[in-house]
Amino acid sequence: MAPRRSSLSGPRLAFDALSIEGGIIGAEWLGRVAQLQAAAQEPADYRIPKGLEIRDEIARGWRIAQACFQEMEAGRAVGGNARVLAEEFLQVLLCDALGFASLTRTAPVTIGDRAYPVRFFALGDRVPVVAAPAGAGLDTRVPELGDDQRRRTAFGLLQEMLNASDAALWGIASDGLSLRVARDNASLTRPAWIEADLARIFTEDLYPDFAAFWLLVHESRFGSADAPSVTCPLELWRGEGRGGGRAAGRTRRP
Repeated sequence: MAPRRSSLSGPRLAFDALSIEGGIIGAEWLGRVAQLQAAAQEPADYRIPKGLEIRDEIARGWRIAQACFQEMEAGRAVGGNARVLAEEFLQVLLCDALGFASLTRTAPVTIGDRAYPVRFFALGDRVPVVAAPAGAGLDTRVPELGDDQRRRTAFGLLQEMLNASDAALWGIASDGLSLRVARDNASLTRPAWIEADLARIFTEDLYPDFAAFWLLVHESRFGSADAPSVTCPLELWRGEGRGGGRAAGRTRRP
């Protein structure tokens, strides 16, 4: 099946498999990012080698991610270990398709008297990555993501970790079928995130949605380990989008 075409019109979110909750970034601003109209979207900003274009890396990431998703689904179909399947898929998706060269597996983190069983970190301790069992959902309480006091959801663990850590500002939670990007948020009663329905992207061949997802979630969007978190492109886009600022850069299509 050929990739579905998608177009942007007005502030409505134009990608069927992407959703925004809590105004973390405006739909119009996400459209600008998808059209390469935002700041920090030159090939070098995405750490793409000279001679290659952003669209080349997106296409490469698409092929890798599709194959790995199919492998995870095949494992689920035969009753494979859901936690292992999700973690293996997430590692490949992030490292090989989304440029997370710094991703490392970690032991549970303790801050104060609370334990945070985050499976991975990127950019040192800057970007926590929570992995729930494949297909468990991001809003379902899972025993292995809790602590001695209670169970947690994957998204709840991520948000608590972001709020408790001085180093982490943005992070990721995924169960293999969906992936959320969240930010430090003092209001636990008004959750905010950007979510990609990975199952829909890969089963319905939603290439434009994947391209927008890639441009938004590539490791370079979270900054670098030696720079303040508030200078990363995601934070810049969030601030400009909320403030009504116009994007910088020329228009190019991935």
